[in-house]
Amino acid sequence: MSADKIKKDVKNKAEGAVSSAKDDFEALRSQFEKFLSTHVATGLDDAAAKATEAVANAREVADTQAKNVSTKVVKKPLLSIALSAVIGFVAGRLTR
Repeated sequence: MSADKIKKDVKNKAEGAVSSAKDDFEALRSQFEKFLSTHVATGLDDAAAKATEAVANAREVADTQAKNVSTKVVKKPLLSIALSAVIGFVAGRLTR
C-alpha cells in the first residue's frame, strides 16, 4: 500500500468516527433535554407551587394572629400591659 492510500483510509475512518461521535452526542443531548423537561422541570414546578402555597398560608396565619392579639389588647389594655411587664421582667432575669 502506498502512503497516500493509507493516509486517505485513516482520514476517512477518522471522519467517520467524528461523524458517529457527533450523532451519538446529539442523541444523548436530545435524551437529556427530554429527561429534564419531563422529570426535573415538572418537579420544580410542583415544588414552587407548594412553596408559594405555604408562604400564602403562613402569611394568612400571621395576619389572623395579629388581628387576634390587637383585638385582645383593645378589649383588655391593662391586662396586656401587665402581661408585657411580666414577660419583660422574666426575659430580663433570664438574660443575666
